[in-house]
Amino acid sequence: MRGVPMRAVVGSVDDHPAVVLGVATLLGVQPGLVVAASGATVAELLSRRTAFDVVLLDLSLGGSSTPAENLRALAGTGARVLVYTTGDR
Repeated sequence: MRGVPMRAVVGSVDDHPAVVLGVATLLGVQPGLVVAASGATVAELLSRRTAFDVVLLDLSLGGSSTPAENLRALAGTGARVLVYTTGDR
């Protein structure tokens, strides 16, 4: 639709504070993107009780959760999930 500004609410899951800050900074200056919350784990992000349009998920979190568990937990939210990693696993 022309003339209707896009707005996407973004959540971020990463266990590295510098990455969280960088992602929030880069996305926060983009028109239509709102970084609403972040967490070091999926459980922490979901505890914020925010409806996200998109969740950025680090594939290699340092905790005991697996990528499959994290994706299952996010599947019920209705958010699209973009998985990324800088790890070598």
